[in-house]
Amino acid sequence: MKREVKNIDDRVKRAERWMIGLTIAIAFFALCSVVVGVFQWQVMSGQLHEMRSGSGQTDQLIAKTGTLASNAGTQAARTKDLADRMKDQADRTKIIAEQAVISADAAKNAAVTSEKAMTVGNRPWVKITHKIVQPLSFGLPPTTPADVVTFAFIGAKEPVARMMVEDTFENVGQTIALDVISWEDVFPEDYEIPPGGGPAIPTAKSALARQNDWCGTNRNSEQSRQSGTILFPHTPVTQISGMAAPMSKVNEAAGKSPIRGKASFVMVGCIGYRSSFEDLKAPNHQIRFIYHLGSQQASGGWYGFVEPRGIASDLTLIKAFDTFTAD
Repeated sequence: MKREVKNIDDRVKRAERWMIGLTIAIAFFALCSVVVGVFQWQVMSGQLHEMRSGSGQTDQLIAKTGTLASNAGTQAARTKDLADRMKDQADRTKIIAEQAVISADAAKNAAVTSEKAMTVGNRPWVKITHKIVQPLSFGLPPTTPADVVTFAFIGAKEPVARMMVEDTFENVGQTIALDVISWEDVFPEDYEIPPGGGPAIPTAKSALARQNDWCGTNRNSEQSRQSGTILFPHTPVTQISGMAAPMSKVNEAAGKSPIRGKASFVMVGCIGYRSSFEDLKAPNHQIRFIYHLGSQQASGGWYGFVEPRGIASDLTLIKAFDTFTAD
């Protein structure tokens, strides 16, 4: 009995020891769980702190980014305003430059105008008047002593229609005229049938062609710009000029004339000269002229046809609106 009681007691004690050990184990595990929980809480608390800190930094970064964006917008607005001002300044500079160009052109034009006015006001101006002193005479041989002296038709092979004219030159400008040269000649007119038919019409085509040839060549030649005479202001000079047309040309014109057997004549010529203060290489100033030869009529007009025989004593030099051209 005692042994059974003792066995029971031993079993009870063993059970108690198991319970105590189990309780201790449970308590240990519970304590470990508490410790782990504390560590986890600390870790989570740290992470939460970091997350809060990171969130704050993010908020700060966002705030700073917003500030930078605002500042960038302000800077962009200032840059745009500066660009607008620079554009306005550029536009004003362009306007000023254009006005300066206009002013410079105006000043240049004014200077050119002033120079031209000075040139026109101070340059020489030569004029010429003509008067027939020996009428047109036909068929005289060109080799007589008088003709040789007057007309210098040395070596001419046929009779000529000749005329002598008194030329009076006058410089009405303010300075001397240099290298004054002159040329003039008499020509029978040409006669052309108009396109619609009818009588032939007199023209000075051949005479003007010869004038353009001689005057154009001597206007720009080096020789003509450095030869000739001097003509002082307001001091008229007179010379006698002789001229002649071959009788073969005169008779040919009379055969084509609308008034058979009669011809009409023109006298053409030019004067060239230059001023003392203009460029030596510049073209000479020039006066060109063309006269028709005709006899005055009682009605007030004039008649230009003559029979090419003997002396045409009634012919005078007829002026028209286009008699003179000058530059």
